[in-house]
Amino acid sequence: MTTNADGPASWRICGWYPADHRYKVDVLSTSHTIAETRANEKLNILREVTVGGRRGLVTQDKSDRQGNSCYVALPAQQGMFEIAIGWESSAATKPDLCALAVEYAHKLERHLPG
Repeated sequence: MTTNADGPASWRICGWYPADHRYKVDVLSTSHTIAETRANEKLNILREVTVGGRRGLVTQDKSDRQGNSCYVALPAQQGMFEIAIGWESSAATKPDLCALAVEYAHKLERHLPG
């Protein structure tokens, strides 16, 4: 979703499914900040995390009672990036989505602009 292709945008999103299609990975770029995320009453701040020298947050939406998504928010010049994992499978066993989000954040961080 791009609200203004030539200027600042609330959110820009790129997502894909790994080969097994059990979950979706999204990389979100936004003009919103870590401070805004920390103040967002709709989010549960699970913990702080450092990825590639960036101090960020691991969060979940309070409305996600099933724990089907998890986010790693990392600061950036334009505001922040979020790496999101969303569970897409009906399989009974679900991995730790937050651990998976942190793993992807470590793999992707070096490709994200400061």
